[in-house]
Amino acid sequence: MKKIYFLIMVMSILLVSCTEIDNYPVPNCAIKGQIIDSETGEPFESRIADNIALVRVREDNPKYSNPTYFDLRIMEKGTFIENALPETAYKFYLQKVPMVSTDTIRVQLSPTTPQNFVIKGIPYLRIALDIARDSMFFTITKPTAITYTGNITEIFVMYSSYSRVNEGFTNLLDYTLAAFVPPGGATQANVLSNTFKLPLKTPFPTITAGKHYFRVCARLSGALSERRNYSSTIEAEYVGQ
Repeated sequence: MKKIYFLIMVMSILLVSCTEIDNYPVPNCAIKGQIIDSETGEPFESRIADNIALVRVREDNPKYSNPTYFDLRIMEKGTFIENALPETAYKFYLQKVPMVSTDTIRVQLSPTTPQNFVIKGIPYLRIALDIARDSMFFTITKPTAITYTGNITEIFVMYSSYSRVNEGFTNLLDYTLAAFVPPGGATQANVLSNTFKLPLKTPFPTITAGKHYFRVCARLSGALSERRNYSSTIEAEYVGQ
């Protein structure tokens, strides 16, 4: 009889302990957000649908002294979304994003009030792209708030038959502009604010007449700029040469 009583007590203690440990609220809240350029108001352009550019989220609750971080993937036009978060307050940070944050975001989530907000920052580089008939024109500029003095270490021009244009999304001759970016990089003075013109057949010799999607990315050297900045994706008709 004593053994049975002892077992009942042990099981009761274990059940109480489990209840105390597993006390997290049900994830019943949703957030949706977007990263924008604080100077221009334009959406932040990044590499699409991978783990390079992220928004880092941390629960902001005094009862948790060391809360766990988790990351949200940045999608097209700097958007991010999460549909299953517990009801509490959170802080949002930019993580692995080639821009300087100008915002501190704290959001109190509620299941009855879906949150939609923006995070503002300044990109290391801005890239303007245009396609006119059979040529690509692009200009790279650096915001005055960005003070890094390193070289432009990479410029990529890309095209695809699909609207998602990344180094990893197209096998159609992703191309490095070695003439503009020699080994070791090019000085900013030789690249920034200059408009470059490329006949489309030069970087893309296999391109065929028809509708395509084009994009340019570039990298500025420096300890905080290990990621590339991107232009928007341009849809254009290539008529052939």
